[in-house]
Amino acid sequence: MDVKNILGPIIRKIRLEHHLTQSDLSKRTGYKQNTISQHESQKRELSETDLINYAKAFDVKPQYFYDRLNFSKEEISKIISKNKEEKNIEKKINSLVKKLNNKDKLEVLQFIAFKLDNREN
Repeated sequence: MDVKNILGPIIRKIRLEHHLTQSDLSKRTGYKQNTISQHESQKRELSETDLINYAKAFDVKPQYFYDRLNFSKEEISKIISKNKEEKNIEKKINSLVKKLNNKDKLEVLQFIAFKLDNREN
């Protein structure tokens, strides 16, 4: 089960507490340093397998990461709910795009590129 990456900063904090570099953690997990960087900065989702691998690298149980969160149970529930809502939106968009012809798909693609360009500026 993939969850929105709310644990990346916790993994970074634990890594630093263990006086490890991302390169050191890379050797322990088998992940590339870039992957660890993306996990820690929340640019890449963490899977259950990822959490297990990090837990083994730090010699802790996966639950330890959640225990280190400063969120209440209600806040965690909201985050998970928001993640499910986002996935539902993605599914709906994909479903609608599949119904379009190639010309319309190209227009949608151009519109998305336009929106992303304007958001980054």
